[in-house]
Amino acid sequence: MILLHQVQWWVWYEWIILYKEEIYMVFDRLFKLFMSLQIFIFRRTQGKAMSCMRGMPVLLLNNVGRKTGQPRTTPLMYIRDGDDYVITASNSDRDKHPAWFRNQDPNPKGLGDP
Repeated sequence: MILLHQVQWWVWYEWIILYKEEIYMVFDRLFKLFMSLQIFIFRRTQGKAMSCMRGMPVLLLNNVGRKTGQPRTTPLMYIRDGDDYVITASNSDRDKHPAWFRNQDPNPKGLGDP
């Protein structure tokens, strides 16, 4: 029987390359589930719990979906620059901007819950 640690690294690498989109789909679902839990707990505790991620403070960005018109909430890490909040629009090294960033174009004001 072959154990996982006995499989050569290039076999894993080839598997990841072959199933990259499927792996992204699984992680996207898990990430969205975690985000929903984080938003629920953040709001339920009025920001006392789940208000930090990787040691950085978190705000909830509320905006409206540009295609659906539905309200959206996204937890984002931020830093302060005086009175301003500085956030970064990264999308896990993908080629497209994250959806919340694209939703900001028609409505650049947005509403945040720090």
